[in-house]
Amino acid sequence: MKHMAALLTTLCVGLPNGMALAAEATSAASDNRASLLHIVLVGGLLIVVGNVAIFFAKRKMEKDAQAAKEKADAERQEKNS
Repeated sequence: MKHMAALLTTLCVGLPNGMALAAEATSAASDNRASLLHIVLVGGLLIVVGNVAIFFAKRKMEKDAQAAKEKADAERQEKNS
């Protein structure tokens, strides 16, 4: 999980710089569609990475909740015996 957080942080810090460079290139040459495409692709990549990080975090939380429920049930059965 720490690796995903580090990756997401790196992407959030590093990619906007590339987007700013691409936006500057777009303003310098208005017919340059490659830089606009770069902005769109980077934005899409950020969305995908964010969704993947959310998916893994959600799955981990569900596993932790299930493990806690099983532990509580086991303790309750042990206490009742």
